[in-house]
Amino acid sequence: MNEWVLILTLNLLTFPGEMRDISPIVVSGFRSQQNCDKAAAAITNRILVLLGKAREQQGIKPGENKGLPAIWYECVNIAK
Repeated sequence: MNEWVLILTLNLLTFPGEMRDISPIVVSGFRSQQNCDKAAAAITNRILVLLGKAREQQGIKPGENKGLPAIWYECVNIAK
């Protein structure tokens, strides 16, 4: 049996050559790549909204580059 697995990573952009706070997230059980990609887009959009609220709460203005979040994702087909 095969399934699609969504792998998301979240990290903060800092100075060139430096990476901070890498947090991987794995969501399994997708039956198609299309469903996995749709879920990735929806999750990424919501995470960005929530991170925007957290940045605002910390007094970081929307246009500031300080501590910008970066989210990457990939859907991988695995045999179970």
